[in-house]
Amino acid sequence: MKKMPKLQVMTPEIRQAITDKKNAYYDWKQNNRPNDPNNQWLQKKKVTTCNLRKECRLTLAKQQLERKSELINAKNTFEEQDIELERQLYTLNGRIREINKRIGSHSPEFSSDISNTSKYHCGKDRKLKTTRNYEFGLYQDGIHPGELLAKNWLKKISEQAKRDCWETVHKPPLK
Repeated sequence: MKKMPKLQVMTPEIRQAITDKKNAYYDWKQNNRPNDPNNQWLQKKKVTTCNLRKECRLTLAKQQLERKSELINAKNTFEEQDIELERQLYTLNGRIREINKRIGSHSPEFSSDISNTSKYHCGKDRKLKTTRNYEFGLYQDGIHPGELLAKNWLKKISEQAKRDCWETVHKPPLK
């Protein structure tokens, strides 16, 4: 017989439904466990079981709605900080590119392999908004790249090394 999982939450309503079910079962048992579908004790036992299940489903649905609401509120809480962090990263990366450009070097953009952007309209004024999504599933364990991503990055590094080391040394002289 498969054991049912324990309740994750206990409310006063569920506790009352359990008490009603236990009382109905006790009454049914005291009356020699009748099997007649029209018997009041059997009907009461079935009704209380149904009420308990209904109360559990209702409580779980409420709990899921509360969790969903908490997630939505948490997302909105950090939205301004996310925007500020993205702006700072963009500024920092711009300065790094500027320095690399001055010395005639640049780094491969590894983040372009795991990111994509999408544009959508939001708000009452239907303002166009752009979001950048990162596919962290391409990482093997959240830190190390998977095999295909690693091969792609190795190819980019070798092409960059070829440009920086080979082509700059073996440039044909200007005439």
